[in-house]
Amino acid sequence: MKKSIEGDYQVRIKLAEKVTANRDTDITFELADAKGTPVHDLEPIMGAGGHCVIISGDAKEFLHVHPVEQVGSTWRGGPQVTFMANFPRPGLYKIWGQFQRKGGTITESFTVRVTDNS
Repeated sequence: MKKSIEGDYQVRIKLAEKVTANRDTDITFELADAKGTPVHDLEPIMGAGGHCVIISGDAKEFLHVHPVEQVGSTWRGGPQVTFMANFPRPGLYKIWGQFQRKGGTITESFTVRVTDNS
């Protein structure tokens, strides 16, 4: 999946072809500038390389996850930032990724369907 943010950035999310409930799932965000050039100078935001919030379609499940990679205040990274999440049950979920570059906040959302683990 790919989206544009206010014309300044392109954000892509990479997930397994089938996302299954109650299994660890890698969620990778890939960021590029408006021309499609990968960004390599993401900055820490609130002490992490990014933040990811996940809410179920019925708003009964809420997850806040941080990237797999721990970063310090001088970290500069990208274009990929990977998170790990475990969706507690099947259904639709909205995923927000938040990142910082050049002092500005980049936030983008995606929707994913999570299947039963059977």
